[in-house]
Amino acid sequence: MKLFVEPVDVWLFRDGRPFDLGGDHQARSVFPPLPTVVQGAMRSHHLAVRGASLADYLAGRDRIDREIGAPGSDAPNHLRFRGPIVAKATGHRGGKRIIERFFPLPADALVEESSIRAMQPSRRTVGATNLPDGVGLIGSEGAAAAARGGGEGRKWLREADLRTYLQEGGVSKECTVGESCLFVYESRFGIGRDDRTRGTREGLLYEARKVRPCDDVGLYVEVDGLTGWPQRGVMAFGGEGHGARYEMVDLPTLQPEPCMGDMGFKVVFLTPTFFAKGWQPGDWSALLGSPVVFRGAAVGKPVVLGGFDMAKKRHKPARRYVPAGSVYFFEGTPPQGLQSISEFGGNIGFGQFLIGRW
Repeated sequence: MKLFVEPVDVWLFRDGRPFDLGGDHQARSVFPPLPTVVQGAMRSHHLAVRGASLADYLAGRDRIDREIGAPGSDAPNHLRFRGPIVAKATGHRGGKRIIERFFPLPADALVEESSIRAMQPSRRTVGATNLPDGVGLIGSEGAAAAARGGGEGRKWLREADLRTYLQEGGVSKECTVGESCLFVYESRFGIGRDDRTRGTREGLLYEARKVRPCDDVGLYVEVDGLTGWPQRGVMAFGGEGHGARYEMVDLPTLQPEPCMGDMGFKVVFLTPTFFAKGWQPGDWSALLGSPVVFRGAAVGKPVVLGGFDMAKKRHKPARRYVPAGSVYFFEGTPPQGLQSISEFGGNIGFGQFLIGRW
C-alpha cells in the first residue's frame, strides 16, 4: 500500500525528552514523526480494519498477531514500512491525487547568492584533528545557515530538485521551500487537574507544542504486508488520539539508484538511521555489502528516541539516531539492492536513503 495521510486537526508527535508530572512543562513535537510512530499507528489501525478485539489481542486470544506481531514487540519481518515522508497533494489524475514528496536540504549544502551547491570532504590537512587518516573535514557557516533557513525554519527540496542536486551537485536557490510553507508549530496550554477535588493543581501549567501541516500537506507512507484496507479511511494518528484521513495513492517507490562521480558516491539519508557506535557503524563495507572507503560526513544533531511500551508498562531504552539529511561520502562500489542502511529498524522505515555523486 502507498498511503497519503492528512491531519483532521493538529498532530502531536513527541520527541525523546521526558514529560512527567512536575518535571518538564513543555511537550515538543517533531515533524515528520519517527518511523516507530507511524508503524505503530498502522499496526494498531489494522486491528480496526480486521474487526479484531483489542482486549483479545492484548490477552493473546486473537491470532491477528501473526499479521501485525505480538503486543509490545517489534514489527514482524514480513512487514515493510517506508517513510514517513513529508508530501503535498497538488492535483488529481485518473481519480487519484497527485502527490509530491519533499525532503530536508542535505547537510552538505552550501547556500550561495543565487544557488545551492554540494560541498565535498577536504583533500588537504587544515590543522590537527582527531579524524582517522583519509577522512576529510567538511562544513562551513554557509552550510549551517542552509539547514536553519534563517527565520523560516529548515529549508526543503522537492523530490525532483533533490535528485538534480544529487546528480549535478547543485540547484538554484529558488528551488528551496521554506518550512513554513509546509507546516507550522502551534503551542497549546493546559493545567494539571486534581481528580479528587476536580480543581486545578498549583504550579502545573504545561505547554504542548503541536504541528499543523499546511493545506494539502501530510505524510507519504509505504506499507508492505498489510492487506484488506479500504481505499480511504480515518485513523488515530499520533499523541492524544488525534485523527487523520488516509487514502491510497499511486507514486513510484523510493529507490536508491547506484551512481558514481569523479571521486565516488555519497549516501543521503531521507529518514533517521541508527548506528550502534554513534554517528557511524563499525564496518561500512559489511553494512553496505560492497567494499568502500569512508571519506567524510556532514551529520546533523542526533535525534533521541525512547518512549513508553503500553503493552508491557515500561519505558523503552533511549537511542540516538543520525537525523534525516545527513550525508556520508565514500570511494568504492555503491550499494545495490539495499532498501535501507541502519543497524536497527530498517524494516519499519529507518535508514531510507538516496545515492548521489561527488
